[in-house]
Amino acid sequence: MKRLIFVFGVMLALLCSCSDMSRKSDSHDPAKRALEESSFGAATTTKETAAVSEESMPENETTVMADSKEDVADTALFKTAHDLKLSPTDGEWGECYEFRYGEDVFSVIYTENNWKIINSYKIDNAQDMRIICQALIDIHPIPTADGTGERDTDSLVYEWQQHNLAYNMLPQNSKWIENVRDVDLNPNDESKSMLQMALDRLSE
Repeated sequence: MKRLIFVFGVMLALLCSCSDMSRKSDSHDPAKRALEESSFGAATTTKETAAVSEESMPENETTVMADSKEDVADTALFKTAHDLKLSPTDGEWGECYEFRYGEDVFSVIYTENNWKIINSYKIDNAQDMRIICQALIDIHPIPTADGTGERDTDSLVYEWQQHNLAYNMLPQNSKWIENVRDVDLNPNDESKSMLQMALDRLSE
């Protein structure tokens, strides 16, 4: 029953806040689309919105609406993998690492085929997420859901952003927010949207 309430809450928030996402063409790769957006935490500017804006807004305002890959790169804290400075640390279970991001120190834990990033919701820049994910899979790759290959950074960043989307939709006093505070990058949720992941949890 509790899982049902959680999924219902996520679905309701999704329908109210992100109804435009459901209208996008399935021909777009969700992982590539995720990397074109700097954050799922706030309302993002889609390609469709940008196109409309260019037609209806004065020229001096269209640049404000733009949300390009260059903007993502400009706001990133990491320019290269060297900037990450991922270092091993002691932990009670799994292989533990940490890195500094702004004023915060983040912990990362590896167990079999799973990278857990603690408090991952605090990071929403796609370029930084990509550099972090690449550094992790350079140490321990994550298998694909069908077990025939390894997940790439685009796939991992998409999953991370779906977690961030769920975190930002839930009220801060929700008991379910703990479920999406940290992201677990493993084979299970490859290419799945926030809604798909919530439905999977319900069926378990």
